[in-house]
Formats: sequence, C-alpha cells, structure tokens
Amino acid sequence: QFQLGKSVIVLKSGVDLVSIVDEVVNDLAFKAEHKGVKLNFDNPFGALRQSSGQAAQGKPKKEIKVKADREKLKAALFNIIDNAVKYTPKGEVNVTIKEQENGKVLVVTRDSGIGIKREQLEKIFSQMFERSEEAKKIASVGSGVGLYLSGEIVKSHHGRAWAQSDGEGKGSTFFVELPLDDGKPVTPPNVAANGQSAPAFTKATTPDVAPVSFVKSVAPTSQPGKEKLRI
Repeated sequence: QFQLGKSVIVLKSGVDLVSIVDEVVNDLAFKAEHKGVKLNFDNPFGALRQSSGQAAQGKPKKEIKVKADREKLKAALFNIIDNAVKYTPKGEVNVTIKEQENGKVLVVTRDSGIGIKREQLEKIFSQMFERSEEAKKIASVGSGVGLYLSGEIVKSHHGRAWAQSDGEGKGSTFFVELPLDDGKPVTPPNVAANGQSAPAFTKATTPDVAPVSFVKSVAPTSQPGKEKLRI
C-alpha cells in the first residue's frame, strides 16, 4: 500500500552502504532465525554478522560511500533481502558487498530458496507480476510489487538490479549495482550544474534528483497472459 502520487528521491553524498546493509540484515535477523534460515552478512570491510543478529563492535573497517537517499535505498535493499529470506523455506541467505574496479559496488544476496524460472529473470525487477503458486504456498501475504519498486528505487540511484537462478528449486542470487561516490557535489533540487534555476524534475538538469511514481495498490490478477513470479 503506497501513497498515490510521486515521491522524489534526493541523493546525498557520503552515504555509507556498509552500514545500510548491516542494519537491514540486523532488522531481518529475528525473522530468519524464527524460520530456521541462516542469514549471514559476509562483510569484507568489517566483521561477519551471523543470523543471531550479533553486530560487529565499533565502525566498519572501511566505509563504502555512495550517493543515496539513505532511507529509500535501505527500503529497496530490505525488500530484496527480505524476499530472499521469505522464499527460502530452509537453508541460508548470504549477503555480501563487492567493490568493483569500474567505480561501482555490488550488493549480492544469494539464497537457497525456491528459485526463479529462467525466462522470468529479465523481468523480475522491471514489471509487476502475480506471484506464482509456489510463492503463495511459502508466503500467503504479498502484493507482487516489492521487487519491481526496489528496482525503480535502484534506477533512481543511477544503478541497476538483476537476478540469476538455475531454475525452480535451485535458489536465486540478486544483484544491486551502484556507482561509488565520485566526490563531486550533489546538484541540489531544481538547480542546474551551472547554478542556474532548472525546470523541476527534469532528468537532464537534475541528475541527482529522480521522481519515482508509486501506485496506491496492486492486486494480483489472473488475466490471460499475466505472468507469475515470486515477489
């Protein structure tokens, strides 16, 4: 249930991605433990957080800075990792962060859950779907829009999200790729790079401010041709 209208994502410099992921894993630790699923955050920049929710003491050894709307990016990552926990009946969910050589960073979530059909992988973050029957057996509650909205938020951070799976029953891996903070100042809302006023919400002149449209509610449907996914 999302408020009808537009929610503007305003990016800020110097947001630590490691702490966001650490918070999300901690928030989901009890849920995973209650299900008997082992949730790990394999943090190469600090310490390992186990499914018990025990956190590393002090700050991470290294912060990975991105330009982000912290709360909205956290919501997107929460949706993705929660999805992995939700659709993993048993086994484990492993989350890690990988710094790339191309000035980007990857958040990788790998689960041993119900998997995804290969023909559906390219669409899972780009369209809203009715959940599959297998997904409904695992989790009776779900709107079918979680991963789609997460993908839209990631796009608004100039990133991309995608998934890999060898098929149903073979687990899934979810990737979120984001550009690292380049140290350049963030362009304020409605101000062009030259300091002049710019038209509101134009992509060309406000690269760090992006509108995201949300729908009030989306109910699962069984219309002919409507594809089904776990979300």
